[in-house]
Amino acid sequence: MLISGNFNIIRNHIFYNFGTTSGIINLKRTGLLSAYEKIMIQNVLETYISNNKINLENICRSENIILKEMPDTDYDNALGQFVLQGSDGNPTIYLNTKQPVKNQWYCIARQLGHYFLDHGSVERETQKVIQENKRYHDKSAHRFALAILNKC
Repeated sequence: MLISGNFNIIRNHIFYNFGTTSGIINLKRTGLLSAYEKIMIQNVLETYISNNKINLENICRSENIILKEMPDTDYDNALGQFVLQGSDGNPTIYLNTKQPVKNQWYCIARQLGHYFLDHGSVERETQKVIQENKRYHDKSAHRFALAILNKC
């Protein structure tokens, strides 16, 4: 599935328009990109963007990142998790497939942020963890995800 969209920063809010899918997600502004984040985002976009669209599954495949369904989502309704070295030795993104598709794509992009920005493995990302967004690497992965999903 190809992801594309329009990116508009309006004062204290970031709006992501998912194109043909319904709804606009309103996300609190998470600050400016660091120089390192800009470089990594640019490298990813230059490597993986095609016809102004980005295919997250192709990025995972090219980077040998395994996508797996997240276990025990009924327990904490976690959206996703990145594990640097999964059970088969490859980086693994665990995804809550019970979430709406647009949330799944955001989750994949966010977990790719952890991967490309060298954050290592991260804890299960529950809605609470994402909303609090207090740790630097969580904010950084969030900014990465927005840039990847919105850059055309």
